[in-house]
Order: sequence, then C-alpha cells, then structure tokens
Amino acid sequence: MMTINSDIREVKGVGENIQKKLEKLGIKTIEDFLFYYPFRFENYGNLKKINELKLNDRCIFLARVELIESKRSMVKRKNFIKAIVKDDTGKIEIIWFNNPWVKNSIKSGELYYFIGNVSINGIKNIEIINPIFRKYNKNYKLNNEIIFPIYRTTNGLKQITFRNIFERIINNNIEIKEYLPNNILKKYNYLDINRSIRFIHKPQSTVELNRSIDRLKFDELFIYQLINELRKEINKSKKSISIKFFENETKAFINSLDFKLTDKQRQTSWEILLDMNKTTPMNRLLEGDVGSGKTIVFLIATLNVILNNLSVCIMAPTSILANQHYKKICELFLDKPYFKKDINICLLTSDNILLNNKKINKKELLKLINDGKVDVLIGTHALISNNINIKNLGLIVVDEQHRFGVSQRKRINENINRVNNENFYPHFLSVTATPIPRTLALTFYGDLDISILDEKPLYRKDIITNITDDIDMVYNFIKSEVEGGSQVYVICPLIECESDSEDIFELEIKSAKKMFDNFITNPDFKMFKIGLLHGRMRDKEKEKVENEFYSGNIDILISTSVVEVGIDVINANGIVIFGAEKFGLAQLYQLRGRVGRGDKQSYCLLYINSSNETTIHRLNNLVNTKSSFELAEMDIKERGFGEIYGLKQSGHIPELKIASFFDYEIINRAKLEARNIINKLDNYKMLKDKVEQKELDIHFE
Repeated sequence: MMTINSDIREVKGVGENIQKKLEKLGIKTIEDFLFYYPFRFENYGNLKKINELKLNDRCIFLARVELIESKRSMVKRKNFIKAIVKDDTGKIEIIWFNNPWVKNSIKSGELYYFIGNVSINGIKNIEIINPIFRKYNKNYKLNNEIIFPIYRTTNGLKQITFRNIFERIINNNIEIKEYLPNNILKKYNYLDINRSIRFIHKPQSTVELNRSIDRLKFDELFIYQLINELRKEINKSKKSISIKFFENETKAFINSLDFKLTDKQRQTSWEILLDMNKTTPMNRLLEGDVGSGKTIVFLIATLNVILNNLSVCIMAPTSILANQHYKKICELFLDKPYFKKDINICLLTSDNILLNNKKINKKELLKLINDGKVDVLIGTHALISNNINIKNLGLIVVDEQHRFGVSQRKRINENINRVNNENFYPHFLSVTATPIPRTLALTFYGDLDISILDEKPLYRKDIITNITDDIDMVYNFIKSEVEGGSQVYVICPLIECESDSEDIFELEIKSAKKMFDNFITNPDFKMFKIGLLHGRMRDKEKEKVENEFYSGNIDILISTSVVEVGIDVINANGIVIFGAEKFGLAQLYQLRGRVGRGDKQSYCLLYINSSNETTIHRLNNLVNTKSSFELAEMDIKERGFGEIYGLKQSGHIPELKIASFFDYEIINRAKLEARNIINKLDNYKMLKDKVEQKELDIHFE
C-alpha cells in the first residue's frame, strides 16, 4: 500500500527516467513531491466558448477534436500539425509547429482543454498557435476560474508530468497527518494540512489558493522560529563566566588608535560588553557594513576577556583572513601598557603556526594551549580538532560566520566549549559583513542578539560607481589608475551553465584564466605586474598571490568572486566588475567594498553587456545607494534570496520554499506562537519531529 513515505517510483507512470529527473529536484518520496510547491500560478480567468474568443486573447476553452493531421507548408517547406476543434458554438483551427509528438498525443473525437493566444491567419480567420492542451477528465473538472500551478523543473520534465503525478497520488488517498496544534488552526482559521496541499497543487479558486498559501507560509516560518526558541532555551540553561569591564584599560586602548571610533562602534562595543557581563553565555551576531570597522569592535571585547585572565579563540573562513587578523592583533596588543602581563598571541592554520610573530611547531603550540598559556588563538577550521581543548576559554569569535556550516559550528562548541574543564561555556560572537535585512535576521538568526554596525569611519570616502558598456573606457581606466600609483581588482563574470554536465565553478575559473591571458598579451599592459586568483588554487598559492597584491608586487589582480572575502589592501583604489548584470546587488556591494579601505578616492566600474532597462535600473540602485542593508532588501524583492547569497554554492542559509522575508505579519505570528508552545513542544510529537528534521536539513548557522 502506498503511503506518504513510499518511494516516488511507486506512483504509476514514474519510471526510472522520470525518477532520476525528480531526484535532481530533491524529490525521492511521495512526501517530497507533495511538499515540492509550485513557484507561481497562471490564472486564465473564465472558461470560454469558441465564439467568445477574440484576437490576442490569452484564453482557455473546452473543445472536441474533429480532425488532426500532419501537414507541410508549401511556402516555408516546414512540417506542422493541424487540428480542427469544435464546441456547441463553433469551430477553430489549431496549429503546432516543431511539435510532431502532438499527433500521437491527441485523438479525434476526444474532449480537451486548450490554452493559448488567439492570433489571425493569412485569410483573416482566428487560430491558435502552439497551445497547451490537457485531456478532459470528468473527475478533474475545471471551475469557471482556471488556475494552473507552475513548477521549477529540469530538462525533459514537463509541467503536465507534475500534474499527472499529483492526480495519481490523490487517487490513492494518501493522507498527511496534521502536525499543527488545533488551537493554532482555529485561532487563525487555517486549512488543515491535507486541504492545503491539495489546493496548492490543484487550486479551484483564488480564495482556496490564498488560504493554502497562507497556511503553508506559516508552517515554514513557524518551524524556523521553533528552532530559534529551542536554541534560546538551551543557551539559557548554560552557565558562563561574567566578564568584568576594565574601563581605564579600554579607554587607553581606544586612545592608542590612530582614528576615532564612530558612534556605532561605541554602541555595538558596549552592547557586547554588557552581554559578556552576564552569567549566561552571550550569543550575538555583529553585522557590519563593508568598511564599518568590525575588527576593532570585537578586539575591544577580546581585550576585556584577556584582562579577566581568560583566553579568546578567533576563527576565520580562510587562512588569508586569519593571517590578516593575526597581524592586526599583534600590532595592537603586543607589548602594550594596557596589559599588566606579557600575553601570547598564536596563529594556527593548515600551513602556518606562529607565536608572537615567531614560528613554532604544532607540538609546542598544543602544549601552550593545554597549559593555559595562550591568550588569543587565531585560525581557520583547523582549530576544530579533537587535539585542541583551550583552557580558560572566555570568548569565541567566528568571523564571516555565514561561511561556516552547522556541522562546523557544532564541532566548535563540542571541542572548545569549557572553561577550566568545568561546566562553563564561553561567550559566542558571530561576525558577518553580509548585509542581512532585519526581517531576514529575525527569521533565521532569531536565537541571536543582533548588533548592527552601519556607519563608516569618517576618513573613508564614498566609492564613485559607474555603469558602462564601453570596453575602451574600462581599459583606459585601469591603465590610468595603475599609472597613478593605485592597484586594481578585475572581477570576472559569473557564467550560466548551458547543461547539467557543466560546472559553474569551473566555467568561472575558465573565464578568469581567459581574462588573465587577455591582459598579459595586451601591449597596453605589458609594463604592469598582473596576478590571477581563483577558488581552485591551493591555499598556499592563493595566500602567495594575495600577499603579493597586499605588498604592492601585483598591480592588477584578475580574480573570480573569491575576493569577496579577503584582505584589506589600502592601495587598491579601483575595481572593475565584468558581467555585472549577472551578480546580485548585495554581492556587487561586497565586491565593491574591496576598495575604498584607505583615505583616497576610490572607483568602481560595472561593465555590462545588456541594454535591458530593468537591468540598468537595478544596477543604478547600487550606484545611488550607500547602505548595504537597504540594498539587500531591494535585491531580495527583485531577484530573490537565492540570488543574493549564492545558495547553490554556499549552502549555509536556507531558501524559503513558499514564504517571503517580507511576510512581516506571518513572521511575527510565527514568533509569537513559537514562544507560546516551546515549553510544551514534547506534547506535540509530530511537530517536534519536523523541527528536528529541519535542523538536520538546514545550514544557516
């Protein structure tokens, strides 16, 4: 007997070929299919009669096939399929070009629904060209309002296949057990889950469809909010050491800097210090706009943890960024009067181990760590090791935290989560430069307290940004910048795959290599030093290139978007982004933020190969907008969440299947109900199971 957990192959008509194509969409079981929602709906309005059809109408009508035959055009010598169809009001001619399969799919004498545009033929009679058709089924009668679901699909998998599979599942009386509490269903007048699923795949009216969408949106957001509440409850039960605030030493540190803190830096620093003063572990997200000075904020926290005789662990996603943090911390902390003792600052990456700027071996480092003699440990995922158990750990800082997945975050807490080997947890600070709109943050980081750093240091100038399709202008700009003593980034475009066999990553690298070859063979650039950087290079190779660019030994760096997170090069004052129309606005903003790190005027050129007005309007948002948070909201509205955060490649933040980050009312409703039920979740086994399964599936930590 077929159940919701049955393999999709058990559905009649799903053979090996269709099964493989469904698996590409993540559909393996009946349940997977039912919860694979349409991404849009086509509403054709009322069912019409043939005599009601008018020129240029997009229409649907029911008619019986009177004649169907293969024909050949005398003029263009092309084959086509012709049908004459009729209802009780008249007849109309239907033509299919380049669709020979239609002849065997339609039978004379049978009733079909036809959907298409009404056009006019050479003798001024109306006709329908290449319509969609569907055989009439007395058990699947269409109402006056005709709504068809449209699914995201893959090559060779037609929309009709989805509808047929759904029909066969429903005919087998597959039932989904309700998992929402009755009081929530009644409170908001939600449909039960079975009707919601039925109406999303087979809507009979706009009212039904909207009620279904409303229920399913709530489900999705409710599950995420429950996960957030569970994490909050777990965190409340933990104990942490209260970090005392050292006011005089903190003032001395701030006064030693060669710049003044912004008001936002002071505010967010104080929020973090107050949080760490509690006896429950801090769990905070620091969002910093590009160039806003996030590093100094978490270094103020680091300073106070060290002064409390506890240690700090700082993790970065790349060895390049880890090295940058290490150099900065050594510069600001070693041999400074605000520390009453000598401190040890260590770096641990896969290819570099340092103690206070001196090389040591791993055995020596591990001994220092085990003896509790390391004040600050900086590194990459290499820190997640069973051999590392940091004594007196008071604070963990995870920089560019969206680059770390759930399993990595979990291992951090498992392996380096005790103070003095007792049941004390360190404070946890996540840092990101990815602009996250507040609604998104509330949805996916609801278990975290959030500090937003959206003010640039006073000495930094706005980056002048222009859009161009003039390649000569681009080359002249690059040449002029380098001749003027600046360094330039050249970012290669994203490339769309044309087939399943193609690798986006590989295509991007090919694009970068081709661009590099173009530059080194161009006589206008023969006197300049040109470097190449992409994601398939080994860490040591990438580090070498970035260090050479950092030290000024490379004038022009040709790169993929891998530089989105990278070292700060003060002398890099120009960036050119080829194929800018293919990037999300937020990613463009991040890339543009590679320049403008110093006090000189910086420039960004967006080279496009498109005259599309919508594209140009979208890119003008980048030209005119100074806030990444505002820009991220624009990008979500125009391109969707997946375009911004590169979901297919990053895999760390989940994509909502049906809800939106702008469903404010439903988000707030889901948060309220999650808070009300969290302490009674054990009473709702099916709901709890769904929450636990979702925790395994998602990667947004």
